[in-house]
Amino acid sequence: MKHFLFVFILLSITLSCGNDDEMAKDPNPTVLFSDIDIVTGMQLRDENGSPIGAVGNPNINPQATAIYPNPGQGIVSVYSPNSLVESIWILPGIQDTTFMDIDFANEINNINYTQSEIEALDILNIDINAAQVNLNLQELENGYYRVFYQLENGELKWDNIYINKELTGTDIVNELFEDWP
Repeated sequence: MKHFLFVFILLSITLSCGNDDEMAKDPNPTVLFSDIDIVTGMQLRDENGSPIGAVGNPNINPQATAIYPNPGQGIVSVYSPNSLVESIWILPGIQDTTFMDIDFANEINNINYTQSEIEALDILNIDINAAQVNLNLQELENGYYRVFYQLENGELKWDNIYINKELTGTDIVNELFEDWP
């Protein structure tokens, strides 16, 4: 009986150590990058909403919508040509360069934010019913933000923006390119 107990304890210790090492080497990326405040990159758009490039690896779900200009000085537009925007939430974002190898186009369906998660961290909440919404965010500090918006059909979308009130034009874009790998 003592021999059996010794083998059982040894086996338990071995298995638990193996699992810890395995988890440390191969964390579940969906859990990590689904943190609501992480900004892994951004789609850059000019003042007309036209894409001008990207930095990092954007963890966004905009599909047919656009937030522009991005980066900007605090006045941004949210545009949805196919559906009205009903609600918008702005959350502070944290730049994270850990997830450069994740294919967000395939993984984005595994992320399900809830309205209560968003509202727990939002610093601005706007209820509106329009295809285009102009937001004055100039009172916010310079930095990264996550913009969540719900469309009239109930879909929740999100995008990442950067605000810097001191820089303009190419200076603000150049600053972003220096920040991202």
